[in-house]
Amino acid sequence: ARTVLDALSAGADLDDGLLSATTDVDPDDLGDAVDELAAAGLVVRDTGDVPPLVAAVATAVTPVADRRRFHARLAAALAERGAPAPRTGEHLAAAGAQGPDAAAAFAAAGDATLADAPELALDWYERAVAAGLPPDEVAARRAEAAARTGDAPTALRLADAVVSGPAGPERPRALAALGALLAGRGLWPALPAVHGAEATRPPRAAGADCSAHRGHERAPGGPARWGASPLGGAARRRG
Repeated sequence: ARTVLDALSAGADLDDGLLSATTDVDPDDLGDAVDELAAAGLVVRDTGDVPPLVAAVATAVTPVADRRRFHARLAAALAERGAPAPRTGEHLAAAGAQGPDAAAAFAAAGDATLADAPELALDWYERAVAAGLPPDEVAARRAEAAARTGDAPTALRLADAVVSGPAGPERPRALAALGALLAGRGLWPALPAVHGAEATRPPRAAGADCSAHRGHERAPGGPARWGASPLGGAARRRG
């Protein structure tokens, strides 16, 4: 029963297959374990929810290595079931996972949250890099996430670094992000002038949210205000 409580406290659902994969308790024995925990008031019988205080105590008295093992096994079971990438990523992060598989899972969680929660996406991409993913593999996606949060200087810096570097799979996304940011300032012609004829005007919906332009509008009668980016000076000279 204690092992089941630890797994539920770590975030496992009241699901025989999931609990069994996480705890190695036979599915036929899980019902008795849950009944015992429910009778002691440690879990809600019908949902498997663990009261916050109980979960906190269970977590505190469980060795770190065991907690990480629960989270790692839970992440593997969730991934096998096709659970949403952010949920799997949360358990991998709690397990302290590193390496290519963890990095790919964190990047996938970033992709899943990019449109609706770009702040979270930025965190996931940073986790992916910390886990070992080469920074240039998510630089354009980080630029898009930064633009969606309204951090245009960071978006410009990241996107311009990708476009200025060797050609790669992230380059089209970086060009789209640059195009959206420049178009919002009336400086679209600067992009091909700086980065060549390969740049084409992206559809508005494919670029960053226009809210990313707030705080960087052109002052009446004055030049556009730019953040730190190698593109800024060239764009102003050509704009």
